[in-house]
Amino acid sequence: MSVAGDVTPAAGAGSIWVRTSNGSIARVNAANGALMGRYPADPRGGGGGVAVGFGSLWIGNVGTGTVWW
Repeated sequence: MSVAGDVTPAAGAGSIWVRTSNGSIARVNAANGALMGRYPADPRGGGGGVAVGFGSLWIGNVGTGTVWW
């Protein structure tokens, strides 16, 4: 499923994770849709994918060629 252009949500840890801006990731409760928190991403990153695995949130920052976890 794709939301708002090329922003694809990720599922993991009982939540839905979506990049809402270059510098912000939202964590949404999968059961009721409530916002659970916001997490930083590289604001210079120019967007990028989000994944959950190995006990971590992984954030790709396309513009800077980096991955945060």
